[in-house]
Amino acid sequence: MAATLVGLAILVIATGYLLAPGFLPASAWDNPVVPLAIPLVATLGAFSAMFRPRWVLYGFVFTAIVVHSVLEELYLPLGFMKLYITDAVFAFNISFIGVRLLFGIWPWQKLRINRYVMAYLALGLWGVVNGLLLKHNDYDVVFGDFRRAYFYFSNFFVVLLLCDSWKEVRTLRNVVLVACASLTLKAFFQATSGQFYYRRAGDAAHVLSQYEIIFISIILFYALAHLLYAPTRHRLAWAATAGASIVAIILANYRAGWLGTMAGLGFLFLLLPWRRKMRMAMLGILGFMFISTAVLLMWEQKVTEGNSTVGQELLQKANVKQTSTDINVIWRFQSYTAALAKWREYPLLGSGLGTYVDFYAPTSTGGSILAEGHNIHNSMLWLLMTQGLLGFAVIMTMHVMFLRMSISFLRRTQWTEGRIFVTAATAYYAAMMVATLFENFLEHATPITVFSTMMALSMLTIAHEESQASRAVIESP
Repeated sequence: MAATLVGLAILVIATGYLLAPGFLPASAWDNPVVPLAIPLVATLGAFSAMFRPRWVLYGFVFTAIVVHSVLEELYLPLGFMKLYITDAVFAFNISFIGVRLLFGIWPWQKLRINRYVMAYLALGLWGVVNGLLLKHNDYDVVFGDFRRAYFYFSNFFVVLLLCDSWKEVRTLRNVVLVACASLTLKAFFQATSGQFYYRRAGDAAHVLSQYEIIFISIILFYALAHLLYAPTRHRLAWAATAGASIVAIILANYRAGWLGTMAGLGFLFLLLPWRRKMRMAMLGILGFMFISTAVLLMWEQKVTEGNSTVGQELLQKANVKQTSTDINVIWRFQSYTAALAKWREYPLLGSGLGTYVDFYAPTSTGGSILAEGHNIHNSMLWLLMTQGLLGFAVIMTMHVMFLRMSISFLRRTQWTEGRIFVTAATAYYAAMMVATLFENFLEHATPITVFSTMMALSMLTIAHEESQASRAVIESP
């Protein structure tokens, strides 16, 4: 009943906004697809919500991975605020969960990590109070920070409360894997057709975005974990998936993504027992040969938006000696210095949400400009600045608990399917944490949505260990 009512509300509101003047810019209506796509998507979403409410969650996570920019940018104007698609989906999920909780349906309330996630969300509310009432930051910036970094982390509980059975956990896991694999195909299509793009003058060309490259690492680590723990099952398919994924990550041409992937691979290596470390080393040698061949085959591929080749663009990012004079690197470290200076003003409690830094940044012409209201490309430093030492310590306890539970599970379990996914999720966690030292992944809606979903799926996999492992023993010949 709750799903039906909320689904009908979605259809009515979407139709009303479609007919309302000023819903979309006039230029959007020039595209003949737009007037047809909006009611079609609204109708499909409404009927999915009514008859298959969990499909809303599956579609939301899939969309967050495959077309993240749509969820980050598309919204409905509501006068004093903006209603993003992610807000509407989240509101539906919360409504559905609320009715379930009224009937006492809450199967995973005893998970130890729940209290730490609740502390993290409570810390976000404190960041609002601190930034809005104590530091007098702009309310729209304060709530924007809270919405992206904290509000969407509560999707962790949405996944816990909507995935009751192992079948539903599997389904959402497969949705994530298919979405990440489709990004790999997208990367190859764009690279082979020369569809690179430039973010700014003087920067190297890229395929995909910095968000998409970290999403691709999920399918990479899952494929490698499959080869390490179940090498006889679909070996060639998983080997091809792993090889294609890492080539896509290389072609995407982001240093932060490369460093994150290497950190995830290193962490995966440390998680393995000795024999499997040798197997991974052999996979690494074979993979290096495949990857080198694939990249060399595309080395002379022309980039559409310039006269350079794929090889030249990759070398521009891979040139370590050039980083000391790279404008992109210089302004990042200057922003880090400014952030540390801001943190020293409020070392214990932080400066609150809505805090941004000002500093002088170099330009490609040799001059400098004042960067005002700059977003720091280092989420860990941003958390330290906004929440202070005390808040940062609370945040780290949640991360430590996730690692502790995951590693403990991997050391004791004999359940192959569960071990494969938790291994991949833990390696992805390491990649995400290292990459976000140079990016702002923990401050945006789609990376936070995927990150919290992976954490929840990993915890649900651990919770299902006993029942599924015993079932696998019974069903084995």
